[in-house]
Amino acid sequence: MPVDPLLDRAPDNLSKAIRIRTISVEGEFPEAEFKAFHTFLENAYRLTHLTLDKAMVGKASLLYTWQGADRDLRPLVLAAHMDVVPVEPETVADWTHPPFDGVIADGCIWGRGT
Repeated sequence: MPVDPLLDRAPDNLSKAIRIRTISVEGEFPEAEFKAFHTFLENAYRLTHLTLDKAMVGKASLLYTWQGADRDLRPLVLAAHMDVVPVEPETVADWTHPPFDGVIADGCIWGRGT
């Protein structure tokens, strides 16, 4: 049975996304990291970006709208977040794999936010 190319790329895409340090800390905003994440999304999911309407909300949040053909149907909302909390430096040695390396091993994708 053929593998869907999108599903085949999913682990690699998640691994790459983990490497982008979209760390959320009150009072600090890593604008370059969020811009890098937006660029990653655009490159990794080109068809999505060609099909859906995208709007920026605030400094870095994204809102995608996919208009259905039947406007009488109820809308559906899917929500996610792209930020993670920081890793305390003294705990890095406790991680099985570094928190921002996106290592794929042992049937898992390892990293912060997974």
